[in-house]
Amino acid sequence: MEHRLAVLGMCAVFMACSGTSQGGGQTGGGSPSGPAGGQADGGSTADADANGTPSSDGGTAGAPAGAALEPPFTRDRWTFYGTSQGLSADVSDVSADEGGNVYVAGGDALYAKKRTDQRFLRFDAASAGLTQNCHAVADPSDPTQLDRNLHPTPPGPPQLCPVISVGGAAPGVAMIGFQGIGTDGDPDADWAQDSGGADLVAFDGTTLTRTRHVFIASPPHTICAANGNEAHTSTCSYAYDWFWVMGRRKLRQVFRIAVNHDASSRMYGDVWMGGAHATFAAYVHDAEQRGWVDDTVGWEPKWADAKSAGTGGT
Repeated sequence: MEHRLAVLGMCAVFMACSGTSQGGGQTGGGSPSGPAGGQADGGSTADADANGTPSSDGGTAGAPAGAALEPPFTRDRWTFYGTSQGLSADVSDVSADEGGNVYVAGGDALYAKKRTDQRFLRFDAASAGLTQNCHAVADPSDPTQLDRNLHPTPPGPPQLCPVISVGGAAPGVAMIGFQGIGTDGDPDADWAQDSGGADLVAFDGTTLTRTRHVFIASPPHTICAANGNEAHTSTCSYAYDWFWVMGRRKLRQVFRIAVNHDASSRMYGDVWMGGAHATFAAYVHDAEQRGWVDDTVGWEPKWADAKSAGTGGT
């Protein structure tokens, strides 16, 4: 008998799915052995929510502060989960991996549970090492507050960006997407353009850890808009072209994640991400074996996080 899951956020059903793995290339689906491993990029562990306020529970896994935990409500083979099962009230995406673990993008953190568990665990920067590369901006809708000439340095310490998307992968593996600062403006400061992106995480049913950060961008000397297009190139007709000098960083807000599950495909395990600027990028799990050129070699360390993540141009 099929068991069904519904995740509640803001008193509404956001998504329902079966407990079994889904077909290939499905948004919020799961992946095989593709996106696994990778090296963590370190980063600070001070925890903060999307507004820069320290989390009330100090970043430990568990329910939001003040929430009374109780078993989920079940009817007609549907089970409904909400804040009483440890979830955030701000649910934007949900996905299961191929082992049946469930992941929820809850804004202030990533929430996860084993298939048979009745409650979700909460994971953020302090408890799971999720990347912190956003900053508290008084008015994020005001582009002047992100301007690289007016504000070359970030306003305060880095904090966790809102977790807005998730795609389950191999058993115990998921990719999560962040909402970076701003949209895709080239006048934005480096600290804003470098924000957001995605994290690859590992979950064993009890603990969750980041295994690597994915910087969705093309490094310098890869894209030259002055040549009349924004495709991969080895030359640039204008030595001071912005993309050529600074790299092209357009996908800082990852709205959707789709993982390829087709075991018969060479792309099995690849992760596709879509976001601002109508941009798509791929995390290719075996880029070296496919003969892809690593454009990040020789550039500053931050560009290493763009390896195998659409480095041919986003």
